Amino acid sequence: MISRFSVFLCVIFIVTLFAANVGESDTAGQKEGQVFSNKDLETYKNPSDNKVPGPKPEKREGKKDGLKEIREELEREQWCKQATVLRRKIEKAQDEVTESEDKLSVEKEAGLQKDIKKKKAADRKLKRLQQDLDRDKKRLRYAEKDLADLEEEARRKGVLPGWLRCQW
Repeated sequence: MISRFSVFLCVIFIVTLFAANVGESDTAGQKEGQVFSNKDLETYKNPSDNKVPGPKPEKREGKKDGLKEIREELEREQWCKQATVLRRKIEKAQDEVTESEDKLSVEKEAGLQKDIKKKKAADRKLKRLQQDLDRDKKRLRYAEKDLADLEEEARRKGVLPGWLRCQW
């Protein structure tokens, strides 16, 4: 049989192994689950930590200001482009009116020197040139009215007059 002494040695051996395993798990648990109090944290505080953080509207406003500036720039360009298109349309209409007036005056002078047989054909041509001149003047009036309407719309919306002249 087994003697008491050998049983005693086995028990001590098992207890020692158990104690060694428990000791390792306790130290590992203490390292992972260490508890700190406010006193422990006070040693790491800086003087700047006492300040209460407030809202940071500068960054948000900065983003909004940037977007607002981009929108304003796009709006300025839009008004400038619209006004430029209408001004070019007016210039083109004025050129057509001038050209029609020149043609009409040349034909009138030439028609005075023609004989009676060619007079009827010249009158028809003069009438057609006069109709062309009237049509060109009408286009000019409409183009000028379109620009005036755009300027009025811009005034109602509070757009600066320089935006229509592409001056900002």
